[in-house]
Amino acid sequence: MTSCEPDTPGRVVFLADRDPRIEECLTQLANDARDQSVLPFVGAGISHPPPSCLPLARDLLLPLHDAMGQALAPFLKSLAPDHPWHAEARDRIRAAPLERLLSVLQDVHGRHAIEQYLAVLESSTWNYNHAAIAAAARAGHVPTCVTLNFDLLIEEAAKAHGISSEVVCPLSNSGKTPLNYGDGPPRLRLVKPHGSLAPAEWGVSRFALLAATLDDIGNHPRGENIAAIETLLDRHPVLLVGGYSDHDWDVWPILQRNRRRLRHVHWVHYVEQRCVRAREFCPDERLNHVLDWLRNADVPHTIWAGDIGSLFSRLLSRLSCVAEPTCEDARRPVPKPNGDVFTTPHESLVRTALAATLLWQDRRGLGSALRGWLHTHGVIQRDPWLHARLHRTTAQTDHTEHRLRRAMRHMRTCIMLKLRAAGPGDASAQHGEHRGDPSTTPRGLGHDLVWLAYEHLCLIKRPSFSAPWAFFGRRRHLDTARGCFDVGLALSKTTDRQRASRLEAQAHYYLADLRHAWAELSAVLAPTDRSRMRASFATVCRVYDRALAAYPWLFDEPYYRLRRLEARLFGGVTTPEERAEAKDRFDEIIAGNQMLHSHVQSGNAYLYQAVLRFHECRQIGPAERRELTILLQRARREWTHADAVVASGLRRIAVYRRVFGFSGLTDLVLEFIRLWATAHFRERRGDTASRSPERREAELHRCAARNMIPDALILLEIQAAQVGQDHSHERVCIEAGPNHSNAI
Repeated sequence: MTSCEPDTPGRVVFLADRDPRIEECLTQLANDARDQSVLPFVGAGISHPPPSCLPLARDLLLPLHDAMGQALAPFLKSLAPDHPWHAEARDRIRAAPLERLLSVLQDVHGRHAIEQYLAVLESSTWNYNHAAIAAAARAGHVPTCVTLNFDLLIEEAAKAHGISSEVVCPLSNSGKTPLNYGDGPPRLRLVKPHGSLAPAEWGVSRFALLAATLDDIGNHPRGENIAAIETLLDRHPVLLVGGYSDHDWDVWPILQRNRRRLRHVHWVHYVEQRCVRAREFCPDERLNHVLDWLRNADVPHTIWAGDIGSLFSRLLSRLSCVAEPTCEDARRPVPKPNGDVFTTPHESLVRTALAATLLWQDRRGLGSALRGWLHTHGVIQRDPWLHARLHRTTAQTDHTEHRLRRAMRHMRTCIMLKLRAAGPGDASAQHGEHRGDPSTTPRGLGHDLVWLAYEHLCLIKRPSFSAPWAFFGRRRHLDTARGCFDVGLALSKTTDRQRASRLEAQAHYYLADLRHAWAELSAVLAPTDRSRMRASFATVCRVYDRALAAYPWLFDEPYYRLRRLEARLFGGVTTPEERAEAKDRFDEIIAGNQMLHSHVQSGNAYLYQAVLRFHECRQIGPAERRELTILLQRARREWTHADAVVASGLRRIAVYRRVFGFSGLTDLVLEFIRLWATAHFRERRGDTASRSPERREAELHRCAARNMIPDALILLEIQAAQVGQDHSHERVCIEAGPNHSNAI
């Protein structure tokens, strides 16, 4: 069956001789190539056909799924055979994107293990697809190509065709300095948004330029990639897409944003030869997603049904270009990545299970039970670095659940475990690494202290039923937070200046966020007093503007951008252009978060979308009230998916129902009391069921409670680790209590 309706600006062309439209479309594509208007945009699919036979994303995912399953098998065996967590664990692992899995595994195994796993992509065996791009570049028809692949096969093919290539990796340090592959002036410019393997002549390690993990890529389109792709589309407005599935959150949105720059899109959708001969075309879910975008954006497009190699062959024939043949054996099997790096020896299995806790931070039952099981494991108990990582993960989960004091206890325990494992004078303690220990993490003591400071600020954001006295001790918590900020930033600057810059930006944001929370109190207490509300948020907007001027890249991230947008909306300083841009970005942000299973952030996005809609309404009628209610319900649904933060999400919904005029102040207070009581009795009920799997984490919390460490002692310990001195006298004075505080 055919695909496109007659009223759409696109068509489907089968890469078969019997299709009467193929000549017309090929002529159009060849003419655009002669004008250097065509920009090939290729993915892993072009390197999979023989003789290259490099693995696809699913081939890289399967060994990771097996490793995770093998690591979690002892824990799951401790559950009843019919327990629902068996299916939930399996589904959560399979649903995680490759970049997310690699990121959590790198966090506990180190970068070296990820490099060993991705070594399967090291190859010099190029195939016809790479040769076709190189041949078109040699003839001057295709001077630029965008590839999401790490491999160097297009570069190798270009070298075999007698030309050199220029490689640009926007996310790496070489983004502003192109790297040449081959001899002579480059005839082909390769832009690699996800980085590249590096040959020895570039003077960096083999994997130094890769952006393979979520930490490397980010959870949103990066500004460097946006600028690079927009510049290319201005020069080459005809996009030829092949071997790419659009299933990402960092590159596909860039193409969606730049629809006005596109003159025509040629999208190659792989279809088996028997279907091409029978002219059977059944778009899958991903292609329908692409087609919907092309139709809604009114972009002229051609969908090529078949194999991209067949299209390249016909195009080169029209351009009178000849691709050099490869001399490798076409029957080479697809190599498999080595998943044993995450399962062998036994200690690696425990590390992989610890990585699973990072995937399940928002799962109250499953994540809590797994953390409790790991806490009693001998490998964790013997390795203070892994033990510290477990406490840090628990602290992050408690923060998400708004159990701030418990989060602070776990973070303090994490810091002290790292310090005591490193010993006085060990500089490696300053960035959380132990000499010769493969569990080195990218976030060390500097990051831990900044996070601890943020917990102090969260305690005084607003009055809390669980700790109402904290809000009235604001000065003490604010001073402690500033002390942690100062020491944490100083430590990070001695180890990694690039990471220190990000921590410094986050510290400034956290202080601005505190002012933001205080300003929200005015909106809650008097939502109809717009002048007072605007005056309160005007100060917040100025603080955000200063942070934006100093760290503009921080507000590229959706969370920080939307938080600033909320302040500007309540402050009444947004422009129509700013509101229109934000409206266009919401669907992109929500889709990306859902792809990453970041349901908390998806709920936040729906909430901010409701805030934007509220400020656009001149008056709240029945239709507007219904629209706002739907957005709040969507936020509630996303937060319900992340079951650990239902109470936190419901509190935010209650606040904004008050701001929108849907409820009164008494209703808000009663709702807060109800939510607090529900969470409190739920936790008490869980504590009494100590034998149930859900409460295996209780011992982990008791461990943190037994290590009640004052923040002053933590800072003193860090200073001792820096200078290698013994501060046992001061430690005794601090632990002795307030009567000895003058001794400090």
